[in-house]
Amino acid sequence: MNRFAKISIVVFTLIVAGQAPAQDRVESGCFTDIYGKTICAPPNGELYRNYMGQFACGLGQCVKDAWHEGQIICSSQPGGFATKDPLSGKISCTGGCEPVSISNCQVPR
Repeated sequence: MNRFAKISIVVFTLIVAGQAPAQDRVESGCFTDIYGKTICAPPNGELYRNYMGQFACGLGQCVKDAWHEGQIICSSQPGGFATKDPLSGKISCTGGCEPVSISNCQVPR
């Protein structure tokens, strides 16, 4: 395989991998975007940013649901816990489970 073909394969792989619907947890609890708007997770909740830069929050602890395209599932109870069975992949949450939502996020004043 020539060098051009190898480089083309690497570039194609990076482009395809970059389009995966991944969501990343924001470790600090709050994030300020390039426009100066700050968004925060609720107390004892979690803040996530997806591959398009959109934010969503969980009221409690969250886990990634690998069975549903990496959707983030969280406890619907403020400060609640979420766990995933390593064998079945089933997610259980205190107070029930729900997906992350922008409506759970807070804007500081």
